Amino acid sequence: MFEAIWKKCVNYETISYLICGILTTAVDFVSYAMFRRMDMGVGMAQAFSWGAAVLFAYVVNKLIVFKNYDLRPSYLMKEAGAFLMTRGISGVAVWLLMVVMVALGEGRGFLYEMFCKMVSSAVNLVQIIFSASCGFLKKVREQGETAVKREVIVQAERELDAVLELIQESEGISGRDDIKEERMKERNRIQEAEAEESLTRINMEDTADMLQYEACRELKRCRDVHILRPGDSLLAAFFVPVLVLVVIFAQRGIFPFGEECFLRTDMYHQYAPFFSEFQYKLTHGGSLLYSWDIGMGVNFSALYAYYLASPMNWLVALCPRQFLIEFMTVLIVIKTGLSGLFFTWLP
Repeated sequence: MFEAIWKKCVNYETISYLICGILTTAVDFVSYAMFRRMDMGVGMAQAFSWGAAVLFAYVVNKLIVFKNYDLRPSYLMKEAGAFLMTRGISGVAVWLLMVVMVALGEGRGFLYEMFCKMVSSAVNLVQIIFSASCGFLKKVREQGETAVKREVIVQAERELDAVLELIQESEGISGRDDIKEERMKERNRIQEAEAEESLTRINMEDTADMLQYEACRELKRCRDVHILRPGDSLLAAFFVPVLVLVVIFAQRGIFPFGEECFLRTDMYHQYAPFFSEFQYKLTHGGSLLYSWDIGMGVNFSALYAYYLASPMNWLVALCPRQFLIEFMTVLIVIKTGLSGLFFTWLP
């Protein structure tokens, strides 16, 4: 019994679903902290962070957990709509709980809000586990009901194979007169028809049973898949460095977990002004070859090549000027994850 439960729970789909759930929770917390940092209200921040988490969960579960690569627009709309509806009820409940708890503890600070976030996430987790357990029990019950049918199907297939072998042997007989040959063929046809009729009668009562049988065979094939595949190392190479930095930020009180910033020494005194100048040029149409705002003038193309040449830095054009330091902090985390990803991907 315990071995069966272990095989049910410890497989690629379960482990990857657990990891993606942890990452989804991290996206929810970090995005909420960022929105609150931007002076967004509790209700709006909770709604937007929930939306970001649900979008992230949909993408990673579709592509990584269930490996569904059907990207047809009509299929995506139907699938995403169903996914959103399943998360919508719990999302409304969590939103109400979060808003009420923060309102009751008004003035207790950001740490209290994060505590409320943890409580609401725990409530949502309990609801997900309960729904999953109900679905698991239903699935086990359905599999138990079809177990006998599958055994009968296998037995019927064996009988049909035996009949077909007999037919093949009879077809090889030669040197008999026409009457015996015709009788043999007639008997073979009768036996084949009886076997097919028996198989049809026992095999499947309707088309749904056949589909269920094929689904069970596919499920058995999926169980043989290893928990971790070679391609999963790319996912780990990106998210492990990101999670390490997120933990460090949380422990040191760095944005979005506190008032500290990641910028120190040269990064604060050189990179921050260079990013500010680069952002101004991108948004106001300044020259990327020369700048009069640094000393008595400087060759900005050389400065760009040394400090700002990363393609990711062009995203600074989308960032408001007052959030430049926060943008640089988030950019460091993303670049660190991409570094791990490409160092693993490239030989």
